[in-house]
Amino acid sequence: LWDIKMKKLKNKLNILGVEYSISISSEQENERMKDNNGYVDFSTKEIHLAEDLFIREPKCMEVMSYAMNRVLRHEMTHAFFHESGMFQPNEEVIEWIAKLLPKLWECSESFKFTEKDIIK
Repeated sequence: LWDIKMKKLKNKLNILGVEYSISISSEQENERMKDNNGYVDFSTKEIHLAEDLFIREPKCMEVMSYAMNRVLRHEMTHAFFHESGMFQPNEEVIEWIAKLLPKLWECSESFKFTEKDIIK
């Protein structure tokens, strides 16, 4: 078995100017992880991810990183809605947005206007 390096790395995110910390914990360490892959504590500005969710066999590191990123994007989406003062949509909408974020980013990076593109 191996440890999750994230526990040892800087674990801060800037969500619309508000610093959120990221923690990974088991159900034994954090009872709120029971039946949850992750959650956001808006009062403490912490994003919590469930360690027990992730597969720990070395051959599955790619699967683990995919799962961690998917859950992190989902919880980040909750935090963005909260910090922007928007209502919290249902879980289905949050998951839909979180799944589309990488595609949206890829699309926006594939085409950009430059000063040369604008005709005076």
